[in-house]
Amino acid sequence: MRTLCLAAMVIVLSGLPSAGGSFVPSASDMQLMNRAVSFELLAKGFQPHVGPGDSYDSEYVTIRVSIRNLSNKDLQAMTGDLQFNDAHGAAIESKRFDYVSVIKAASTITEDLQLGFNRYDPEDVKVRNAQVSDLRTVFYPEGMYFTDGVLLGSLWNSLYCRLKVRKGVGPCDFVAHPYE
Repeated sequence: MRTLCLAAMVIVLSGLPSAGGSFVPSASDMQLMNRAVSFELLAKGFQPHVGPGDSYDSEYVTIRVSIRNLSNKDLQAMTGDLQFNDAHGAAIESKRFDYVSVIKAASTITEDLQLGFNRYDPEDVKVRNAQVSDLRTVFYPEGMYFTDGVLLGSLWNSLYCRLKVRKGVGPCDFVAHPYE
């Protein structure tokens, strides 16, 4: 029910995109969002396909990240891209990041997440093979929603993505959810 209320509130606050369009956050929203959270990659692993057949779409790179809410407000949801860079700062790959769970103001959480892995994608292979010490994570936010009702950017793309993933269509290659 909480997710439904959040979805309705975000749609009302952010409006609806034009057909085929997406929202681009304002420069001031981007500046605030860039200062609101930080990410740190703590660990990385790999979950291979287990079972009969050759199924490349059921393998995952597993990561443990620390997410720090640097703001003075409780963060309810965020969406954007989590980019993996090499030790020299060159981009290797970017994955969609959607997160809907409260992170208290000025606090840090640790999450275990799964990234879809395609063994035929050279960027996926680079991320899988890299050592944690050789990877840097950079979050490029598109939207953040705080528990006090403040919306920065837009969560429309995130909500669309989550709706489709739940229906099994899966246009998003990365949805933040703890793995077991």
